[in-house]
Amino acid sequence: MSDLKVKLFGNRGSLPVSGKQYEEYGGNTFCHEVYSCCLPEGMRLVIDAGTGFLPFAQNALAHGANDIRLLQTHYHNDHTQGALIAPCFYIKDLPIHIYGPEEHGVGPKQVYNTIMSPPFHPKPFAEISSHIHFHPMRHPSTMVMLIHPQGGFKTMKRDEYERLIHRGRGIPFSRGQAFMVNECLLIEMLFTDHPERTIGFRFTEGPTGLVFVEFTDNEVMAEIPLDTKKFLDGCNFLALDAQYTAEEHQNGKAGFGHGTGEFAAKVANECLGIQKIGLVHHDPQSSDEKVELILEEAQNNLNRDDVQIFSVADLELIAA
Repeated sequence: MSDLKVKLFGNRGSLPVSGKQYEEYGGNTFCHEVYSCCLPEGMRLVIDAGTGFLPFAQNALAHGANDIRLLQTHYHNDHTQGALIAPCFYIKDLPIHIYGPEEHGVGPKQVYNTIMSPPFHPKPFAEISSHIHFHPMRHPSTMVMLIHPQGGFKTMKRDEYERLIHRGRGIPFSRGQAFMVNECLLIEMLFTDHPERTIGFRFTEGPTGLVFVEFTDNEVMAEIPLDTKKFLDGCNFLALDAQYTAEEHQNGKAGFGHGTGEFAAKVANECLGIQKIGLVHHDPQSSDEKVELILEEAQNNLNRDDVQIFSVADLELIAA
């Protein structure tokens, strides 16, 4: 597997769209796959299951996937609707692990049991879910995930992880194996500012030092909190929500939990060491021309020449 890269199978928010006005940037809802040299052979690591999850699943199966790890930022329809028809959900000998936030007793198991049962789905979820494993997270910022090509996938408490790092010890995986963190893909988490509890993910590839941050579904912030700045600082590639123009946000979209081109520039100007920002979560009513207008807004407010800002398109492969 190559160094840290992201395949963008879907970038729309709210609803999928099609038509000539969307040809350049695409119309699938949210689904991003993370490639890393730290993944075991056959493991596929993917963020969210919007309609882009269908082409992701088709590609994964065509290339011999034997273990799918799905990280849910949250459970709005545009981040789950692709799972309903994705073939991997119906292959009983293909393990799928779903990690996502839990709030008020509702986590990934409760969500998928609801959306994949009648009357929303032709079969009860219990009939198809024997190979699906759920991992709810109530306080994700207090946890970390680590992936190693031989050790596999591990979730542990952050304070335990930090003690091991401080002592210079390896991370214990299964079968008594231990590996140093610089051999692993480290995944850290932080809540974004969104009406539903939503997780941002930071991926640090130990062997290369490359960093990718997924920070979609985040409200415009008058002041960027220190913990958010720390989470975003130093990333090679940041996928950042920019669904609206600043004018749209000010005239009725504030509080919906989404960003703007202007806010993307603010992040670039105030956070340290970000190299590339890809604008994601395009509004379903935004034509290619409108997406480029939001990009222009971001570029016009950018005060640095060492940060690249661009709008992402479906099926793009971006190196961190």
